[in-house]
Amino acid sequence: MGPASSAVVLSGGGYTLRFTLPPLTSGSASTIAAGLQTTLPSGAVAPQSVKIAAALAARSASRSVKPQNVGVPLTTLVYLTALPAATATFASVPSFTYTLPTGTQIASGSSAYVVFYDPTQSSNGWVPVLGPGTVSGQNITFLGITSSVTLQAGSTYIYALVATVQAVPTASPNAGSSTTPASPNPIALATPGICPSPSATGLFPMAIQNNTGVGGTITVYVSGLNPSAPTTWVYLTSATAGTTLPLPAGGTAIAGFALPANGCIDLPPLISGRVYLALGGNTLADYVSNGPSSGVNAPAPWSVNAANANTTVVYDFLEYTWTNAGSAFNIDVSQVDALGIPISFQAVNANGSPAASPVYGMKPHAVTGLEADLNTLGSPWTGLIQQTGTAGVSRVISPQHAVNIPNDGGTAAPPYPAGSPLLSATYYNATIAQIWAAYQGTNFLAMSYPQFGTAYGLVNPTTNAFNFYASASTSSALVGSIPYPTTWDIFNNAGAFTTGATGTSGLYIGRALVTNIERGTLPVPSPLPNTWPTGPQPFCGGSDWVNFYGGAATMGGTIPTSSVTTNWYSALMHKYGQVPISTLPGLAYAFPDDDECQGPINGLYDPDYSQSYTAGEQWSVTLNPF
Repeated sequence: MGPASSAVVLSGGGYTLRFTLPPLTSGSASTIAAGLQTTLPSGAVAPQSVKIAAALAARSASRSVKPQNVGVPLTTLVYLTALPAATATFASVPSFTYTLPTGTQIASGSSAYVVFYDPTQSSNGWVPVLGPGTVSGQNITFLGITSSVTLQAGSTYIYALVATVQAVPTASPNAGSSTTPASPNPIALATPGICPSPSATGLFPMAIQNNTGVGGTITVYVSGLNPSAPTTWVYLTSATAGTTLPLPAGGTAIAGFALPANGCIDLPPLISGRVYLALGGNTLADYVSNGPSSGVNAPAPWSVNAANANTTVVYDFLEYTWTNAGSAFNIDVSQVDALGIPISFQAVNANGSPAASPVYGMKPHAVTGLEADLNTLGSPWTGLIQQTGTAGVSRVISPQHAVNIPNDGGTAAPPYPAGSPLLSATYYNATIAQIWAAYQGTNFLAMSYPQFGTAYGLVNPTTNAFNFYASASTSSALVGSIPYPTTWDIFNNAGAFTTGATGTSGLYIGRALVTNIERGTLPVPSPLPNTWPTGPQPFCGGSDWVNFYGGAATMGGTIPTSSVTTNWYSALMHKYGQVPISTLPGLAYAFPDDDECQGPINGLYDPDYSQSYTAGEQWSVTLNPF
């Protein structure tokens, strides 16, 4: 791997490790040979105990105490080795995310740590540097620390993932250097997720913790429809007062405000509210009013118009609807346009104990994990990756926009500006032809949907229209018709499936049809897999998701396969979404209508969370490492 790399993914012994290499502070950016293995690397002793400095364990400023051996029994899981070709110094120890092999778990009552072996200071033995890690399913995440790390040319350095039943104070990887817990931003809540009570009634606190590693001020923009005047768009003017104003005249930039040092903002009642967060002291130059009754012209990083793109700004948003103190509070994050920051959220009580809400949103390192999987798939999927103006930080654009370049459906001619996301406009052409050829003659496609019951589709070979009837007979009532679509139509769930659809149920039939195409369940395979459900599509049963995306939508183990034509952006987004429902993969809204399904739950992949307002309850939002 090269020290200038952004996302690094290593595999070995059934384990996967993801991290972003920190920036160099000195030395050469030449290659570092790295590997992941379950056997003890040559030249090192097994980490059966660890050494810490007593002063560091007490978080003392003194460094005069020699490291002391601590008899903590350790179980070693996997080793990361790093052999630099040239001496290099890094500003920090990176955040690590390990994915354990299926069947491997941290034992109950144990915690995970990362310990470090420096061959140039072998007398120190193994030194704990990160932990305890956060365990989520098969993933263990460690937040990095700000501590200078020097790797000498020709020496093999080792990081080991270990488990122990004892608490281990973490120290610096370099004996005698200072250790500071990761603090990418001055925002650090004394109790994560807890804010002071609002200064006025009728406001809902949101606590934002920045764990991304991008420092500087966070600029916040909040706008939405006024519940008291639902045709009027308003914006929030400050973090705590709850004061809103109508949007200014069209074309006017909307002012944001700096996130306070305690990370807390008080949200007013809004319909279709959005909370944009721009990192690194940047502002969103294109967050522009369309007028008080027309909403906001939001940032569009896929645009070839640089003034409207904010390509170099690291940002993302949450959505919420809350009409008053007695109503339900709905909140979600959306990846239908892009993934810029892995945001997760949870409802908490004012006393700090978790409320009924599980964690929703995206897992830590979702961006780097998704980027690594897109690189595995290769072209055209690598065209979704867009570099930002922050070193080592990318965003991933959804295919509905990448296939739309230029200007998200515009007509500008290439070459397009550097960083423009691109995806082949013919990606689905062969699949479309295969589906339209499969359902001709007497081979009807049966689809069931709450809005139209069951309809039976057959392609007219003369007009190429996919006609749907009330029964499996062309002499029955025609309830909807879908013209021959394009790749753009599929990724956007538009065109042939919306404006081109005709008939009393045409729009709903179009929605059901394109959802199945996006999820890879059309045409129906022959022979059928053992897991294939019986009955009409779309498949909305609680376990039917195992058939989506070529069968790749497994619980946390989705393997990208370039030979499978499907919406890999959506498939992988569910891999990196949080899993608040144990029987489902990660919830994410990754393409228009990705929440479509009427089954045992309201929306098979619905990432929204809704609960009745309870006095004192708050939202705890975490901006996770990329």
